[in-house]
Amino acid sequence: MLDVGAGAGATTRNLLPLLPASRTHYTYTGVSAVFFGAARERFREYDFLRFRTLDLNDDPVDQGFDLAAYDIVIADCVLHATHDLATTMSRVADLLISPSRLPRARSGAHPARREKAFALLTCTFRLRVWPLRFAWKRSTPATSMPR
Repeated sequence: MLDVGAGAGATTRNLLPLLPASRTHYTYTGVSAVFFGAARERFREYDFLRFRTLDLNDDPVDQGFDLAAYDIVIADCVLHATHDLATTMSRVADLLISPSRLPRARSGAHPARREKAFALLTCTFRLRVWPLRFAWKRSTPATSMPR
């Protein structure tokens, strides 16, 4: 598993207790190592956890990541913060063993809050999102690459 932009570990905290230690390899990443010290302490009982920096604005291969190396990528509320969402989604897909299932945007947030967040981020980060389709289902958004 690859946890992209794990930050302070809020999502990780909920996932780790559910994972079988004997069959799990979990890579906790951040754009910098600033959160790694606290996360190492917080999650010290999980010896299957590895920490690595990853910036999806740059090619993951150039950062030492192997393509098609992960069964699951967790990206909770983080992919939108990159310069080019289409490139980011492509890079994430390249890291997956089966790229047909790309990560979903956070589903727990209220739809109005999601729309405001994307609107603000589009202005703030000047994202190039027009090649992407945002399929807003009842309460679960899904981001997909153009065909």
